[in-house]
Amino acid sequence: MSDNPKFKYLFEKYASIFITQTLRTFFLNESMKNEYLICPSDTFIIDVRANTERCLKTLLERIPVQPYLNHVISIMRASQTDFSRIECCLFFVSILTKDTHFPVDFHEVFELLPNFPANSPSLLTERCCKHLKDFIYQARNHRSFSDAQKASFDCIHKWLAKVPESAIKILGYDENSGRDKHHDIIPDFEVKIGSSSI
Repeated sequence: MSDNPKFKYLFEKYASIFITQTLRTFFLNESMKNEYLICPSDTFIIDVRANTERCLKTLLERIPVQPYLNHVISIMRASQTDFSRIECCLFFVSILTKDTHFPVDFHEVFELLPNFPANSPSLLTERCCKHLKDFIYQARNHRSFSDAQKASFDCIHKWLAKVPESAIKILGYDENSGRDKHHDIIPDFEVKIGSSSI
């Protein structure tokens, strides 16, 4: 991106508008998401999300992530009973934090997970598991955790134990070995989803 201050200002201004409007669009597309749940063969909403993710990832390589993460977290905190909205927020967070190599504080996101009941809609629990899976993959190559980030792992353990079916589906589980496929991703983080751990 150009070092010209005016160009940088305009880029960040319109990038901010695009990101904000994209999040609003996610909220307005709830009916299409519900249609997908009824008829999975209609992948329009999935395709829209995939295209949006590509656009956002390009923008987020050039602007700070933290302000947008803070904004989405504030929406999640204010909408803890609106599971559909939270699912949209988590999808958005997964884009914001993907490939960021931990420059942002994930702890606030994981603080919210224990508040979701085990009988939450499957789309929400699966989205949470996908978000955690992304976090685990990033953690694989990162060893310097703050105390807050270490506390986040406790939240992961507790929450996955509450939703074993979704956890097994998203993270993967080897019944023969009695351990999940990501058991050895990082030291001190062993997520066992078998009945013995619940």
